[in-house]
Amino acid sequence: MSTSFSSQALATSDLQTEVATALRDFYNFLARLPWLEPSDVLEPPAQGWPNITSDNFAPLHKNNAVIELLRHLPYLRMDGPFERYTLVWSTYPCDYRRDYFHEVKPGIDCWEIPDTTGRDYHFPEWVVPLTYGKVHGQYIMLDTTDVVSKQFLLSR
Repeated sequence: MSTSFSSQALATSDLQTEVATALRDFYNFLARLPWLEPSDVLEPPAQGWPNITSDNFAPLHKNNAVIELLRHLPYLRMDGPFERYTLVWSTYPCDYRRDYFHEVKPGIDCWEIPDTTGRDYHFPEWVVPLTYGKVHGQYIMLDTTDVVSKQFLLSR
């Protein structure tokens, strides 16, 4: 299953605006329901989230378009000892401003980064997870070259 955000590739700033607007609208919709607290929809600072930099995220092997996108996205607060919000069964929004993303080390072991060990597949540098799945949850991956989101089912 894939969903096209538009029929043509967008410039990085257009991509940021389109994806950020879609996520913001979705999160704000959920905040109007008894689903999540409005205060847990976190807006990025004007210059972007300070921990999301090319240097800090180098171990994730993502290109500059992905880094800039992640710097300027709104996030749902997922801090704490457990995942607070589920978007659908066992599927959670990625929150790249979480504590363990403040100092990214090679081989980081977290749910936001799909484990492709033994699968002979690695996601390209221009593809990034927007959600992560546990057990039977889903990774929704955004391809920043053709602006298409794709669903991947990976068991961990």
